[in-house]
Amino acid sequence: MSKTTFDKALTLTFKWEGGLSDRPKDQDTGGLTNYGITNDTFNDLKTRGRPSVKDIKDKNGDGIVNVKDVTKAEAKEIYRQEYWNVLKSDQTAKISGAVTEVLFDYAVNAGKTRAVKDLQALLGFTEGNGLDGGMGHDTLKAIGDYTKEYGGLDLAHKLLDKREEYNRGRKNYKDNPGWDNRTKDQRNNIDERFYDEQTDQQTTATIKQIYLNILGRESDQEGLNYWAKQVKDGKLTLEQVKESITAQKDQDKAWQEQQDSNNNAGASLDTWYDHPDYEWYVEA
Repeated sequence: MSKTTFDKALTLTFKWEGGLSDRPKDQDTGGLTNYGITNDTFNDLKTRGRPSVKDIKDKNGDGIVNVKDVTKAEAKEIYRQEYWNVLKSDQTAKISGAVTEVLFDYAVNAGKTRAVKDLQALLGFTEGNGLDGGMGHDTLKAIGDYTKEYGGLDLAHKLLDKREEYNRGRKNYKDNPGWDNRTKDQRNNIDERFYDEQTDQQTTATIKQIYLNILGRESDQEGLNYWAKQVKDGKLTLEQVKESITAQKDQDKAWQEQQDSNNNAGASLDTWYDHPDYEWYVEA
């Protein structure tokens, strides 16, 4: 069975968030952590009665149910319910896999609100004007609009820039070289896996612009899909698409001129029949 988008995103997260750790607070403010989930986060979820943790039991026999008792499978479910679903990742994945995975891992490492706010800031939202840390309709639309023009990889890399900027500002940055290694790893990962996504988005954006420049209108979806597939399959270059659309426009123009000519001829004949002296001309 092939991996789901969620599974693929979680692969990198687990690579950097594997197992139990309990570093001193001056080195890692997260404290007791298991699979990237801090004990504070776990206790908060328990207090709120969240389904993602309600069935987790004491497994080590210490009489306490805490993050130490979380298995990898249970951690996966916590990430699905408390991060992936909250970030509406199934929806963003349809727009850009690269943005989805970068946002998800950033949220795991630094919190959902911070990650979404940094994304919103990149999309032009400001305090009092949409910069709220929530993944709502406006944010989803803005992601779509941005990626259509610039591509998902561009936005994903800019979000990684934001994450690195945030990391450098943390007081324990020098004690955590893994933070920079993690973002570097993700950059390489998305470049390798989502190059085609970026190329497809750029191709689509170019074809849309060709429609506007030559035909003076938005592209219809059927036509857009056809030309994009021709390019993706290597049958046409974008320049050849431009030439083909131009040729089609010229053919359509010639056809329309012929139709107009025929219609005008018919109109002239109708006018002749309507002439008040028509019968005189016929009799003559």
